[in-house]
Amino acid sequence: MDEKGLNRVMLAAPGSGSGKTMITCALLELLNKRGLDSAAFKCGPDYIDPLFHKRILGTDSRNLDTYFSGREGVRDILSGCQSRYAVIEGVMGLYDGMSPGGTEGSAYDIAEATDTPVILTVDASGAGRTVISLIKGIIADDSHHLIKGVIFNRMSVEFCSRLRPVFEKEINGMREDVKLLGSFPKVGELGIESRHLGLMLPGEIYDIKEKILKAASLLEGNVDINGILSIMESAPKLCVKDISPDTGKDPESGSGLILAVAYDEAFCFYYRDNLEAFERRGVEIRFFSPLKDRELPEGTNGILLGGGYPENHLEELSLNISMLSSVKNAVDRGIPSLAECGGFMYLHETVRDTGGNVSRLAG
Repeated sequence: MDEKGLNRVMLAAPGSGSGKTMITCALLELLNKRGLDSAAFKCGPDYIDPLFHKRILGTDSRNLDTYFSGREGVRDILSGCQSRYAVIEGVMGLYDGMSPGGTEGSAYDIAEATDTPVILTVDASGAGRTVISLIKGIIADDSHHLIKGVIFNRMSVEFCSRLRPVFEKEINGMREDVKLLGSFPKVGELGIESRHLGLMLPGEIYDIKEKILKAASLLEGNVDINGILSIMESAPKLCVKDISPDTGKDPESGSGLILAVAYDEAFCFYYRDNLEAFERRGVEIRFFSPLKDRELPEGTNGILLGGGYPENHLEELSLNISMLSSVKNAVDRGIPSLAECGGFMYLHETVRDTGGNVSRLAG
């Protein structure tokens, strides 16, 4: 076994809609501002939140999922991080996993598997003293003492100062190592709208960069950032397998093969680790756009049509008849293909939108 030093923290919450994504993005922005080399991760099977991380960092955000990768697998993925600092965004509530009776697959499961300290982001809107009781209940289930800090979201600075002595008396009476790091004020225009598959995509929010910059400024002005860094730097070293240069490489069974992967504004739901699994086998990944390109990449041996929101681009997709024909002809010739979610919709004869408009697709 080897040990890897990685300054890291998980931002988790009592439930969805607590502001994890915006506060995570704000923290990543501040780390960049301070010149601290950082990376981002997302707990669970989520395509959209990592796109927000990528908007700030310019690099892919990876997923950590004990259901798909196992506990050792998520440690290996995290230990492969080449940055000095890592911010992990939780999923749903801290303890919400595969079943109500346990924490398998939850953010807490991942924090435990990777010895990562946790900061709770608690939505305090519409509540007062009750948030203390909420935190006490969450801490009571923290059997591994991973929770190290709390940020109140949507709470005024003035009320946070009034609540601090209550926090110190009641929460620190249970656990001295849990610090109140501050509050993030309620600002309506910083919200990110959701829809049926999750948040709106960052590319669909015209002022997303301005929102993140404003959120970073508010976080810096109202939350103890040095306290967060101290928590990150206190994270234990990761115990991982001693990796040789050839570890993880698969036999080159796919050498010379080209996998065409649909990637544009309509199709963007992919896990980087899955694409790298092809590359380790010698397969060359070539991205193409069903929106803008006229045909599949030359020499395509396989097609991957991932998910996304093609329903928002139906007219443009249906008018690109050349690409529709290229995909249909390839599938008809028996080229191996996998299409899921939005990619599966693309292969249909027609798609009807919520307004009743019918668009003809690949057939």
